[in-house]
This record gives sequence, structure tokens and C-alpha cells, in this order.
Amino acid sequence: MKVCVGLNSVASIIPEIKSSFEKQGIATITVSRVESQSVLINNEIDFCIPTWKARCPVFRPGRFYVRFKKWWDKKVESFIWNKVLNECDIFIFIVLSFKDDFSDLEELVKRGKKIFFVFVGDDVRWYYAMKSEFSLYNLHPVEYGIDGIDSIQTLRSRLARIRIAEKYATAIFSRLDQAQLQLRPYYRWNMMVIPENYNVVLNQRKKNPVIIHAPSNRSIKGTKYILDAINRIQNIDKIEITFRLVENIAHSEALLMYESADIVIDQLLLPGTGKLATEALAMGKVVLSNMSYEKYPQKNPAECPVIDVNPDTIYDVLKKIIIDFEFRSSHAALGRKYVETYLDVALFCSKVLDLATGKHIEYDYIPNFFRDCYNSDNSDEVQAINHWTDFIKDTDWYKTFVKPGSRGDFIF
Repeated sequence: MKVCVGLNSVASIIPEIKSSFEKQGIATITVSRVESQSVLINNEIDFCIPTWKARCPVFRPGRFYVRFKKWWDKKVESFIWNKVLNECDIFIFIVLSFKDDFSDLEELVKRGKKIFFVFVGDDVRWYYAMKSEFSLYNLHPVEYGIDGIDSIQTLRSRLARIRIAEKYATAIFSRLDQAQLQLRPYYRWNMMVIPENYNVVLNQRKKNPVIIHAPSNRSIKGTKYILDAINRIQNIDKIEITFRLVENIAHSEALLMYESADIVIDQLLLPGTGKLATEALAMGKVVLSNMSYEKYPQKNPAECPVIDVNPDTIYDVLKKIIIDFEFRSSHAALGRKYVETYLDVALFCSKVLDLATGKHIEYDYIPNFFRDCYNSDNSDEVQAINHWTDFIKDTDWYKTFVKPGSRGDFIF
């Protein structure tokens, strides 16, 4: 048995999945269609398609080079595709598959391959559906620019990814905060780590604690609210702290900064946590993030040690935690065990192997927001949604979990 993992290494997760599979004796090939420019991303991939394409020799005259380059690019894609097709039995797709239109999923199914599709965020999140759902739970709206994310073309691209994956995948992994368009029952996707790769440093500073925030996107992470809270604590309350905003440094350097921290703040707007929180917990840090425990039904484990904050509470909660040294010291010790119990990459790999061999595992979520709640008076949106709903109606899971009928202009 061999596994192919690709094709977008969000938060450096692909190399970690490969490492975990291989520790379990499962050979793994990793592929990426994206050469990340972020210094926080680990690009250790077996086949990075853009890098391989860049190996094409440059020569004159230019018109011949252009033709050769097109041939070369196709040759690279064909070589990698045929290699994984012939060698791999299980395919784990994160955000992307090999084809822009996801037509490779149908071909893989015809060849008896097992497919696991992972959604991670704005690859499937439709702004208006998210806004509508968040308002039902009285959650703070996510503050990122509308340009480019509210077009019908954007909706169509998200629906294509979701519905084709829902039709052909063996199983779907996703998160509640992004699943507003989803219909198929799915398993929870966590930002995971290999715990033993992280040093545990539990010694909290009684005075002048170090506070870290490392936003991948300032607007989405709610960075402006964090900076405002830090400013009030330092300049109005005159509490001595060291604050570090971690941006534009290599991941290895960032990890050293996390290791030296006492408190780590992840995100304030989207409910849940990202890779930063998982890494910090693995190191034994006090972690703050928007969890909305009492509002949003994410089904977090009862012992989750992440402290709930949002734009309205970050100042008060952070200030209290800074002052309460005894609480920080005891609470920090909870993180590593939580990661080992729930956020170890090995748990995901084992679940994939179990599902691939036909083991029944109860779903984490059976989505109903899209079927029962979402509304739209945009005729283009309705047409796109109905088209992609019709695409999956012949599946067994649809017949089991989606109630037939209509609601407004939507037809199910």
C-alpha cells in the first residue's frame, strides 16, 4: 500500500503527514502544485510541480523555447501523474487535486483508488453563507475585503471543489466554520502536528511575560484588536509585558520564538484554531483563540485548554491572564497532553487507513445549514447552487442524509 498526499501544503501539513505514515510503515509520495512563497511554510515535497517545470532549459530562438516549454510542462505533469497513478492506492487531496476541474477524481475512482479530500478554509467558504450562519450564532463577522470573494465565479469554483469531492471521495475532512455549503457528512479536520517534534517549556515568567501573535493574514486573524489590547495593557495599565508580532521570518525561527513565549494568541474572528495554536499547545504555552464554546457547535473536547477570546473580550481576558501567574503556570501544563490526545497527525493517518479498508467510523458532523437555512435572492447564485446539487443527487449518502424537496428557489 502506498499513499499520495498533495497538492497544497497548507501550514506545512503535507511533510508531517508523510512522516507520520512512514513511521507506520506506509510508503508515501508527496506532491504540490504550489510553491509557497511564505517563509512559514515547509516546502519539503517529493514532487513540487512548479519547481520541476522551472528546470526546463532556456535557449534561443525564443519561439522554439516557448513551444518546448509547453511540451516540457505537459511532460512533467504527465510523468508525476502516471507515477502516482501506478504506485499509489490512497490519495489525500488538500485543497487541490491534479486537474483544475477535478476530473482526475472520477478517473481515480474508476481505477479503484481511495480518495480523501481535505477542505481547509477559503477554498470552500462562501462569504455570504458564512455571514448568514455566523449571524445565527451571534458571531463577530470576519473582516476581510470583499473584492474577489463575492463573485458568482468564486461561488462556482467553490461548489465545483465541494460537490466533485463529495461525489467521488471515500471521505471528506473539513471544519464547521467553513462548511456552510457542504451537504455530505464529514470528519473533523484539525491543524495537527507531530508532538515529539516540539520541546515542552513550561516555565512561565512571573514578571514581564512574553506574548506572541503570528498572523498569516492580519484581517482574518483579527490582529488589529490584539494590537489595541496590547497597547492598552502596556500604555494605559502600565503592565510590563513583551509583545512579539511574528511575521516574515522562517518557520524554524518562528518556532524558537513560540518556544520562548508564555502566552500565544491565535485568532479572534473565525471560531477554532490554526496551526499556531497547535504548535504552541505542544510546547506547553497558554493559548488564546476564538472558540465560542457556548455559541458555536464545533463539538470541541471538554478538556480543550484553549482560552476563548473574541474582539470584545480580548483585552479583559488577556489582562487577567497576564496578572494571574498561578493560573498561567497550571493551565500551560494542559496543552501537550491535549495535543497528544487529539491533534497528533498519527491520529489522522490512522483514521484514513481505517476508512480506506472499509472500517465504519461515525461522522463528526452531518451538515444541515445549507439544506435547511441558507437563502438567496440572486438568480445566478441559485442557478449555480441547483446545478451542483443536481450533480450529487445520485449518490447513496445524498439519498440517506439530504431530505428531498425545495426551499424557496433551491431544489434538493
